[in-house]
Amino acid sequence: MNKKLDKIRIPRKERSVNKHLFTLLSDYNKLVNRKERKFDVLLAIGVSFVVLLITVIFIHSNRDVLALFKVLNDSTIGVMAILAGFNISSLALIGAANLTFLKKINKTDLLKQILIIFAFSVILNLFLIMLGIVVSIVSSQFLQIQISLIVLWHWCVYVLLLSVMFFWVGLIIYSLLIAIRNAGLIYKFILALAEAE
Repeated sequence: MNKKLDKIRIPRKERSVNKHLFTLLSDYNKLVNRKERKFDVLLAIGVSFVVLLITVIFIHSNRDVLALFKVLNDSTIGVMAILAGFNISSLALIGAANLTFLKKINKTDLLKQILIIFAFSVILNLFLIMLGIVVSIVSSQFLQIQISLIVLWHWCVYVLLLSVMFFWVGLIIYSLLIAIRNAGLIYKFILALAEAE
């Protein structure tokens, strides 16, 4: 057996990808301070509430609410795919940087912070894409089923649709706010790299 392969073998306890995922989520939770988290959550809720209010004022049909939700969702999937690509490209850019520079900024914890935030963003974007695909399929089926025309007029379904849309729009805005912060981080990283050259 190859001795080099033996040296890089990962211990059995460390082989789970899920363990690394939970570690990343925990690290992100520790990294983002309460003020940033509060700002992101409150702004996402605020924008989502405005969208909800506009929907309630102008759309009273459950079928129309579902159609609007599907349009928003389908548009969002493309945006999330672009953001995921941006975050993955940023991670690749960071990984391709000068090794001496990486070691230097690693001492200041800047490298770890950037990696945690961008990796979390990739996970969030991909999760929203998967969820968006499911939402798109389900909403398409409901819009096509003729019997749903009767069921969808019920006020309980109206409230349920608005609640789901409120939650979904909030998640999207939250993801976009993180993307804006990521753009600032990659800007800071490139400036630091340019100064080190």
